[in-house]
Amino acid sequence: MENKVYYKIGEISRKTNIARHTIRYWENEFSFFLKPVRNSRGQRIYTEKELENIVRLKDLLCRRGYRIAAVKKVLRQKEPKKDKNGTSVPVKELLTGLKRLDRLLTQLKKI
Repeated sequence: MENKVYYKIGEISRKTNIARHTIRYWENEFSFFLKPVRNSRGQRIYTEKELENIVRLKDLLCRRGYRIAAVKKVLRQKEPKKDKNGTSVPVKELLTGLKRLDRLLTQLKKI
């Protein structure tokens, strides 16, 4: 991503492949998390941080399939969830993915 100071909603839409009306809807649903400012002409202005937040929302809602209520809960958590061993859930997911990848590589080497 290029390092601009701000983006307009059309730019955000193109960069993330998310419709403008969806971005506006997410602003209403996640107003505690997504807060673009408006310029003197009333246009939404997004910072790099808002762009990252939109990408995170897309990941949670679209890729992972979380419902809106679950996403709100996740975003409002101060600290990441931990399992009984004290490993944070995102780290645990990463380790699980790495183990799966390692098994696939082992299988490919046998072929």
